[in-house]
Amino acid sequence: DWRLDVGPGVKAGDVAVQSLREDLDSRFHLKLGAKGKGSTIRLAIEPNSVAIGQALDRNKQALAEQAYRLDLDPGGIRVTANAPACSMVSRR
Repeated sequence: DWRLDVGPGVKAGDVAVQSLREDLDSRFHLKLGAKGKGSTIRLAIEPNSVAIGQALDRNKQALAEQAYRLDLDPGGIRVTANAPACSMVSRR
């Protein structure tokens, strides 16, 4: 049993939440519950929480907006991003 925890900065109807649910269901037949005692996938947006290291791309701002960190532990998975997935799309 896996459940989804929508953390700070992430709205329940966010495209990242919808895509995650749909992809896990279609690929692995895994449905994420909202409550339960199983392992947790937690999505959060915390600006400037993921540092950008060396890269060939010189546009550090664009890289920072796309950066995220995965933390894995026995209780689940945490995905922390600097910005929402749609922030780059809205600027193009």
